[in-house]
Parts: sequence; structure tokens; C-alpha cells
Amino acid sequence: MDTKEKLVKIHCFVILFVCLGFSIINFVEKNLVVGLSILICGIVVNIVVPLLKNKLSADDRGLILTMIQLIIALVASISKHELHTMYPLMLASNAIGAIYNNKRTVVA
Repeated sequence: MDTKEKLVKIHCFVILFVCLGFSIINFVEKNLVVGLSILICGIVVNIVVPLLKNKLSADDRGLILTMIQLIIALVASISKHELHTMYPLMLASNAIGAIYNNKRTVVA
């Protein structure tokens, strides 16, 4: 397994654990619909992305994961009316996206 494949696999697990964390926060705050939808999104990502292994390159799957991560961060931030928390999550997604694109700098 090459480095990019390992990165995609790790990125899938990170998204799953981030979704789990956001879901737990929403469940504790009695926001069950948002928590459940974020958890389902994380599970679906970890099912669908590995199925695309033969059809898309590791870079393309990584960019798809980056976009999904941005959407999850956006939905989670909007659902809690805390848009100020979205910026660090978006910056982290851009940094991960830069790794897939072999960029050395990210202009946000």
C-alpha cells in the first residue's frame, strides 16, 4: 500500500471519528436529527469511498473526502449557530487537500 492510499484510509477514519464526536455533542444537546444525520454521513463515507478504489485515484478520493469534510464542518457549525468554529475546521480541510494536491502552501 502506497503512501497516498494510507492517507486516504487514515482520512476516512478521521472523518468517521469527527462525525462521531459531532454526533455525541448533538445527542447530548438533544439535537437528535442533526446528530444522527452527521453520524450516518460519516458511516456512508467510510462505505462508499473504499468502493471507489478501482474507479478513482487516491488523489481524487482524497479530494472528495476533503469536500465531504468541509460540508460536515459547515453543517455541524450552522446547526449549533457557531460559525466561528467553522474556520479552523475549514483550514484543516484545506491543509489536507493541499497534501493530496502536493501543494506546499495553502492560500485561504
